[in-house]
Amino acid sequence: MQQQKGFTLIELIVVIVILGILAVTAAPRFIDVQSDARASTVQALKGAIQSAGQMVYAKAALANQQNEAPGSVTINGASVSTTYGYLSGNQAASALAPVLDVADWQVINNGDDSNVTTSQIGFAPLNTTPDFTITAADGASCHVLYAAAANSNSSPTFTVVTGGC
Repeated sequence: MQQQKGFTLIELIVVIVILGILAVTAAPRFIDVQSDARASTVQALKGAIQSAGQMVYAKAALANQQNEAPGSVTINGASVSTTYGYLSGNQAASALAPVLDVADWQVINNGDDSNVTTSQIGFAPLNTTPDFTITAADGASCHVLYAAAANSNSSPTFTVVTGGC
């Protein structure tokens, strides 16, 4: 008698059902990757602003202007306004101009949103609606808000909200 090799129809159906159950339970974990990418990009932008601010502060400290408000330093032939040696709120966008793609980001200042003061500037992905009244603890927006140093003993503050990304 010859012995057959292979799978029965029942065995194949059981395997397909098991794979279907795995797909249904695992797929939602991988579908919402876009919001994670936006949240990571907002965090990366915060890091870029911090790096640019530290370089400007180093330049201001070398010129002994870290206690002046307002002040200015020259970087690559361009004058950059500072507040206690750090980037002024409105200067954060121009300092990031080489790396900030306006096709991907909306830049919000006092003229765009009454919740942003003149010493602040906000950045949000284009396809989101930022709410600058929301703090990081509330979390229903997607943005980073940069606020210039309030005095010579403080540094700029960053509010990163990624709950609505």
